Amino acid sequence: MKRIPPSRKMRQEIEELLSGHEAEGHPLDNFVRLGARYMLQVALEQEVEDYLGRAHYRRGSRRKEGWRNGYELGNLKTADGLLQVGLPQLRGTEGTLSTLNSFRHSERAPMF
Repeated sequence: MKRIPPSRKMRQEIEELLSGHEAEGHPLDNFVRLGARYMLQVALEQEVEDYLGRAHYRRGSRRKEGWRNGYELGNLKTADGLLQVGLPQLRGTEGTLSTLNSFRHSERAPMF
């Protein structure tokens, strides 16, 4: 089984939506919702890449110790409802990323 980051899966969903695949609801609403999820997912993955100093599934020189350990679901509350994103899990690192903590250590989904 090939492991791919959630952002690539979301990009595939957007491409399917744009190619005319039927989805529930209004197409423009679906496009905006998927676009928002995609931008947030890419930003979270980029923050982890910058923090560790290497890309997804890459080895080599490390700026920081630690490794990725999959994703867990996180929610973001918007005016249109909840958006689900994949929160990258990190292991063996010193310190934490403030963005990821705002999703994990809140009893309610953060509001943006």
